[in-house]
Amino acid sequence: MKYRFLSLFLFLPFLAFAQQKEAKSAFTQEFAKVWERAKVYTLEVAEAMPAEKYSYRPNEDVLTYGGHLIHIVENWYGLCGRFIKEEGYPLNDRLDASALSKEEIIQHLHDVFAYADEAFYSITDEEINELAPRFWSKDPTSKKIIFLLMRDHMTHHRGMLVLYLRENGIKPPGFRGW
Repeated sequence: MKYRFLSLFLFLPFLAFAQQKEAKSAFTQEFAKVWERAKVYTLEVAEAMPAEKYSYRPNEDVLTYGGHLIHIVENWYGLCGRFIKEEGYPLNDRLDASALSKEEIIQHLHDVFAYADEAFYSITDEEINELAPRFWSKDPTSKKIIFLLMRDHMTHHRGMLVLYLRENGIKPPGFRGW
């Protein structure tokens, strides 16, 4: 019950934002609900781990809980800034998850989601099908594919976070995928 209330609390700002923003492309109109649910679920997973466990990792070879979240933040800024907005990487320095509190990490998530939303909701049909400039894949990659990559990458790391929660005896928030 506690998570359902928290879910509603976390979801309302995104729902209001999504309703206020009119998608400019057919893709964003179709994908907006999936995009919003993925962000909300990620925030629910971020909130589920107690602050004192943000440095948890199952072994030294993997990122900490907070490290996965910061990796999502940096990845979204990189992909969106470089390849969709074409304005470069917007952060001055790399973020150090070990130096940030849970609240600061979650604020970075909110900030990067707002940054990406600006591009997501304003991109036109013509722009979304443009090839991403200087993308490192050997195959030509459209900006539409970059949005899909952003979501896939977040999902990949969020899946690891769900495992970290379970390893700490914490029931993850219910999946909201459909």
